[in-house]
Amino acid sequence: MTAMTNITPDLFGRQTLPPKSKKRATESLLGASAVVDTCSQVATISTIIKLKPNSIIQYDRCEWETKRLFNPNRNRNLLGQEGNGVFYNGHLSVNTRRHINEFLSTWLDSIQQNVNLKGSKRQVDNDSVYPTFVTLTLPFTQFHSDNTIKKQILSPFIEWLRSDANAIHVNGNHKGQQKGFGVQAYFWRAESQKNGRIHFHLIVDKYIPWDRIRAKWNQCCERLGYITFYSLSQKEKYKNGFFVDEARLENEISSLVEKTKIILNTSKIPENTNPVFKEYLEIAIKFNKKTLNKAILKKVAKNIQLKAYERAHSIDFRDPNSSDIKPISNLDSIAKYVVKYVCKQTEEAKLAKNQKKIYNEELKRWCVYTYKDEKDPETGEVRQIEVSDEFYEPKFESRKIYGRLWGCSDNFKTRKLAENQEIEKDEIGRSFLIEKNTQDGESTLIKKIPIPTFKHYSKTLCIKELICSIDQEKGKSNYYQSPPQNEDLELQKYVNTMIALCGEDRVNEITKKVGESFERNNGKIIPLEFGKMDINKKHKGKQDRISHLDVLKHYSLALYNDYKAYHQHIFNSLYNLKAS
Repeated sequence: MTAMTNITPDLFGRQTLPPKSKKRATESLLGASAVVDTCSQVATISTIIKLKPNSIIQYDRCEWETKRLFNPNRNRNLLGQEGNGVFYNGHLSVNTRRHINEFLSTWLDSIQQNVNLKGSKRQVDNDSVYPTFVTLTLPFTQFHSDNTIKKQILSPFIEWLRSDANAIHVNGNHKGQQKGFGVQAYFWRAESQKNGRIHFHLIVDKYIPWDRIRAKWNQCCERLGYITFYSLSQKEKYKNGFFVDEARLENEISSLVEKTKIILNTSKIPENTNPVFKEYLEIAIKFNKKTLNKAILKKVAKNIQLKAYERAHSIDFRDPNSSDIKPISNLDSIAKYVVKYVCKQTEEAKLAKNQKKIYNEELKRWCVYTYKDEKDPETGEVRQIEVSDEFYEPKFESRKIYGRLWGCSDNFKTRKLAENQEIEKDEIGRSFLIEKNTQDGESTLIKKIPIPTFKHYSKTLCIKELICSIDQEKGKSNYYQSPPQNEDLELQKYVNTMIALCGEDRVNEITKKVGESFERNNGKIIPLEFGKMDINKKHKGKQDRISHLDVLKHYSLALYNDYKAYHQHIFNSLYNLKAS
């Protein structure tokens, strides 16, 4: 073993309570010539491999034998961001985005692995799992607080989604249709638009028709009068009759470009497609075209505006297009698509041209320095002179959201355990809720219930002991790592294969971007280079998306079985299904 840095604190510069001495024989550990008084294990280092949808993450996790001293700055660091005293700013933090990314990716990947979404017909079915991803907007300028909107519009809408799917409307426009949809799992994210209005991204686990979503969302919006105000504004706008809204035209053309790509790739034209658009799409499919030119799309966009005006005018402008459903059946990865929307980073406002953001090592803070140009009267040389400095506080292009930024169903939240309950994990990380009955000091198992854990599939590659030897003669502590133990050779072989496909230089390049702390912690980020893999996967005669599951099946059947079983356990336990 190789000695590490001679330091008084622990290996990572943190103070610890004195370790419990295990009175290890120093001869066998360090050799007979070593002059030490005591040698003890202070920590166990586990090298963890995390298998994400598009990459592999490696890092060391340290479990200390004794508790660390309480950090007096802990509460301040939790309330602020990076301990900088920057308190709640109404935008998602890096750690929150990472957390949301992980549990959404795990949930949606478990659905994609266990439900044939591409082969399923989109229909209302109480027993089927079929994700719906929708964006909900206010149809008129926001004149209530964010919290009021969430409480009086969003909350009733979600309650409707979750309500009994077996209850039926007995009258009205939806007579004979079910009242609710029995949604079991959902997630929402609030953010502000450029126009300042709050809007929501919502993902649920049931198929819900677009017209039902729009009708119910508009009904909820009218609780605060937004439909009435929208109707009045549209009547004023079109008081002289229809005209093309040029401001909307470019965005509509861009949207049509994306829809055209999807439709021409699948050769499937959705129902309720605009008649003019449908006519051009049929011609393009007939002659195997992959695009429609901008002139055609502009004509289609204008016709869509006209048809929308005629319909809106006929119902007194009381059914605004306030919801937008994102199609997911043709997506390569639902998780990647959804996470891109709900976890996107708010764009920070740019600093002035004469300002720089610099990390101050002495203050351990990011600071903004302001400079001015000053001309030397003798030489004529122009130099930058610092005129002021201040602590950096991020400012964003969009306004902050007040109150909660996101929410989810209870089955995504950490479970509160009763006194007789505990959570147990098996050898591949599947979680079970254990209920025990204790009588006369003896525990008896009552129930073992499978429960979902929304974490990426992880395995321990190996473990090492961190040994502290104290040389009392010199007053120094030396730290050593034992050789790796309990090595998972199959996992190591798989990781090495992925590194070889990607290239060590590429791995090092990506890893360095994370930071020195991650590198010191034996961290590695290994992207999956799907294009370099000899994997041929087709769907209906066309090349299909290659997932991490396919890669595992090709390179490691043992890991493939564990990875598949892990996600199947999440799906089955979330939807109360028995394992097949």
